[in-house]
Amino acid sequence: MRASQLTRSGPQLVHTADGRKFTPAIASLMPNTPDAPLILTDIYVDQYDRSIGNLNHLLRYPKNCTRYIPQLLGKNFTKKITGYFKVRNITLPLDQDEDNYLEVLQPPEFFAAELLGKAIEDCKRTKVNLTVDSLTVVVPKFYTHHQRIAMIRSGKLATHKPMLLDTPTAVSHLFAVERSKIFADKPQVIMFVDIGASQTQVWIDEFTVDKNATIVNELGYGWVDGVGGQAIDVAIGRLIRKELTKKNPNAEITYKTVELIMNSAKKLKHMLTLQEEVNQTLEDIIPGFDFSFKVTREEVRESGKKDIQRFKRAITQSITSSLLSSSSDINRVELVGGASRIPLYIDAINETLNFSVPIHRTMNPEEASVTGSSYYIANMKRTYLEKPVIFKACKLYNIAKKNIGENKFSYFYKEKDLPIGINQFILSADLQKDGSAELVNGILQLSGCKKLTHSGLHRQKRFRTESLLTAFEKKEKEESERNARIHELESYVIEVRDKLTKDAYIYKVSTAVERNKAMRAVASVQHRMQNEVVSDEQELKHMKRDLEQACGDIIKKAEDAREMPNEIQKLKHLIDEVSNAVLVDFEEQGYELPESVEHELGKVMSKSEEIMKRAENGDSEISTDDVRLALERLRRQYEDSKKSLVVPPKDL
Repeated sequence: MRASQLTRSGPQLVHTADGRKFTPAIASLMPNTPDAPLILTDIYVDQYDRSIGNLNHLLRYPKNCTRYIPQLLGKNFTKKITGYFKVRNITLPLDQDEDNYLEVLQPPEFFAAELLGKAIEDCKRTKVNLTVDSLTVVVPKFYTHHQRIAMIRSGKLATHKPMLLDTPTAVSHLFAVERSKIFADKPQVIMFVDIGASQTQVWIDEFTVDKNATIVNELGYGWVDGVGGQAIDVAIGRLIRKELTKKNPNAEITYKTVELIMNSAKKLKHMLTLQEEVNQTLEDIIPGFDFSFKVTREEVRESGKKDIQRFKRAITQSITSSLLSSSSDINRVELVGGASRIPLYIDAINETLNFSVPIHRTMNPEEASVTGSSYYIANMKRTYLEKPVIFKACKLYNIAKKNIGENKFSYFYKEKDLPIGINQFILSADLQKDGSAELVNGILQLSGCKKLTHSGLHRQKRFRTESLLTAFEKKEKEESERNARIHELESYVIEVRDKLTKDAYIYKVSTAVERNKAMRAVASVQHRMQNEVVSDEQELKHMKRDLEQACGDIIKKAEDAREMPNEIQKLKHLIDEVSNAVLVDFEEQGYELPESVEHELGKVMSKSEEIMKRAENGDSEISTDDVRLALERLRRQYEDSKKSLVVPPKDL
C-alpha cells in the first residue's frame, strides 16, 4: 500500500498516478436467518439471499475512503495527517514534470493501520455489531515481499494478526463458489480482468470439479501499474486543459482550476460510458471566465492511447504466461474492479482477444475481493462450504536446485520471475564468504547461500522498516513533548487573559494604562502562537517569561488585595490570643514570663498591631506580604516565649 497525498486545498486527500485505491471492507460470514443451514450450497445461496455480501452483513466504504479520512478516522485526524505530509503541487495529474513529491514522514504501515483499525472498530461497535474474528488483507499479486510485510505489520498495529490474500485468489474463490454451475459439466478457462483506480491485474484460471472438491488451476498472470480509472480521468483532463488554453491563451492555471478540471473529468468519464460525445460547461473556471467544450470518446481514446496500449500488453502477458495456444482457448472474460465499466477498456479487451471471447460482469465489481476473501476463510475451516475449493497457484518465482558437490547447492532463478530488482535480490540472499552470484542468459545462479524464501527477502528490507518505525516513534515523542509545552503556554495565556478581563481586584489595584499594556502583551503572544511555528523549548520559556514580566505586577497586586482581609483577620486573632495568654491564661495556669522575654514579646506585638491598623486603613505601603511577615514573626516569638515560662516565687 502507498499512502495518499494531501493537496493544497485542505483536508481532501487525493491519489496520484502512482497511488492505490484502498477501500476497506468487512464481510460477515454468517447465516441470514436462524433457519439458515450451516453449509452453503448453490441452492441455499439462492434461497437465503447469499449471506456473504448481504447488505445487512456487509460493511464497506462505498467511495474511495482515502478521500474521506476525516469522516472515517475523526476530525482530529485531519490535523494529525497534515503533520505527516507536506503540501504538494496539485498539478500532478496534468503536468508530471512540475510535480514535487512528498517526503513521507509517517511510515505507510501506520497510515494503513489507522484505516484498518477504524474499519474493525466500526464493525464491532457501530455498524453490524459483530466482533471481527479474522482479518484478511487483499493485496495485488504483484506486491513485493517488503510491501506484504508492511501490510502484515499494519494489521498487527491494528491489534489483529492479518492473513494476506492475493486479489486473484480472492476473486477466483468467489467465482468457484457462486458460479459453480458454469463449469459443472466441463472445465472452463476464465480470464479475469481487475481494473482498479490506478492498477490493472489480468489472470487466467481453469475451473473444474470432481466428486469431492472444486479445483482452480492458475494458468497465467499479467499486471500493469498506473493504468485504471484515474488514467482516463487524466486523459480527459488533458483534453479539457488543451481546449481551455486554446480559447484563453493567457489563462493562469491555479490549483483551483486543476481541481475543477479533474472533477469535471470524473463526471465526463461516467457520461461517456453511455454517450459517444458530451458537451460540458465549466463556470468561473478562471475568475470571470466561463468555458464550454465538447469531448468525444474517440478523443479520449487518442489522449490515453499509451495507457490503453499498456493495458493490452497486460492482457497479452497473461495469455503468454499461461502457455495457451491462442485466445480462443478462453471460454469467457469476467470483469471486476471499480473501473470495469469504462468502454475504452472493454473495447481494448475485445481488440486484444479478436472479438472471440464473450465478456461478462456477473459479480459485484467493487465487492468481489472482500466477498471472495470471506469464502477463502470459510474454505479454510472446511465446515462451511459443501465442496472445498482446492487452489493450485503457480509459484512466486521459479527455483531450480543443483548439487555441486560437498553437500553444497546452487539455486537458479529466472530474472523475469524475480519479485524485486536483481541487485536487491542478490543482497537479500545473504551470500556467505565463499558465495557467488552470476547472471547468464536471464538465469541467476546463486552459490553458497541458503534457499531464498520470503524470510530471506524480508531480511534485506527489515532494516528499512525498523528504522522507519524508530524514526516515527521518535517523532511522535518529540511531537508529544512539543504539544505539552504549547498546551502549557496556551493555558497560562488564557488564565492571564481571564484575570485581566474578569478579575474585579485587577480594576481596583491598576490603572487603565497598566491594563492596556498587559493586554497588548497577551495579544502579542497569542498572535505569535497562531501565525508562527513555535516549538523550541527555550523560545516558549522566553515568551512565558516576557508575559510574566508584563502582567506579573498587576496580577500580584490583585492577589494581595484579594488575600489582604484574610491575612489581617489572622493577624488580629493571633494578637488577641497572645494578649489573652499573657494577661490571663499564663497566670491561671500558675506561670509567668520573665521580664526580658515579656518585653521582647511586647515589642513584636506592638509592631504587629501597627501594621494591622495601617493595613485596615488602606495604607498603600503595606502589602499582603508585610502582613504575612508580621503574622509569622509574632507567631514565632509567641512560641519561643511559651518555652520560657517559669513558676513565680511564692510570697512570704
